[in-house]
Amino acid sequence: MGSLKCKPCEANCNKCGTEAKSCFECVRPFLLEAGGCVASCTLPGYRPNHAGTQCINKSEFPFIGPVFSIASAFCIVIITIARCTKKETQYAPSLIAIIGGLEALAFAFQVFICIEYRETKSGILTGIAFAVYVGLNAYTAWFVQKKVLDENARSKDRIGAKKMKIFFDDVLKKEKKKKAKQVRRTKLAARATKKKSSQALSSKRDGSAHAASRGQLDGLDGAQREELKVE
Repeated sequence: MGSLKCKPCEANCNKCGTEAKSCFECVRPFLLEAGGCVASCTLPGYRPNHAGTQCINKSEFPFIGPVFSIASAFCIVIITIARCTKKETQYAPSLIAIIGGLEALAFAFQVFICIEYRETKSGILTGIAFAVYVGLNAYTAWFVQKKVLDENARSKDRIGAKKMKIFFDDVLKKEKKKKAKQVRRTKLAARATKKKSSQALSSKRDGSAHAASRGQLDGLDGAQREELKVE
């Protein structure tokens, strides 16, 4: 028993088994690949894991990236633009509503990933967190409906809605009256223009007839004029 000695691990290997190429923990920054330690992944389709300790298959462990963080940042930008263009937009409630939906999707996606890669412990913890999240949101909705929006608040909201409807109806009536008035003015102006043109035409005709009669009188001699006077 006293003559037995432990064999040293291969180069850059921290922990290993008794057989060759049986390393299961490499010295940093080397990566564990096929029982050995390499400076970078050499097998096709493999990449370093997030911890930087071993090479993993890209197809089995795809890199997804911060999808939900990017989506959240995009939603913040959209809500900010909406707030700048429309002042009535409520920034905080809109942000909570949209980010809340993304948060639920992120929880559900994490549960799916845990089930897909058979991470039982992580899946159970994520499922519990997701259930608590859903329960808190349901309780918040119930609390707001029952405690915050009481009957008086709801009746005030209904009264406010009726007042707004009356206000918009009055605005529409005023717009209709204004348009009808404008149409009436246009018609009256057209009638006046037509009347003026007809009067001008009749006066022109009268002037032409008067000029013609004067011309006829000028063409008569003195005796004929005296006869006309006597008549």
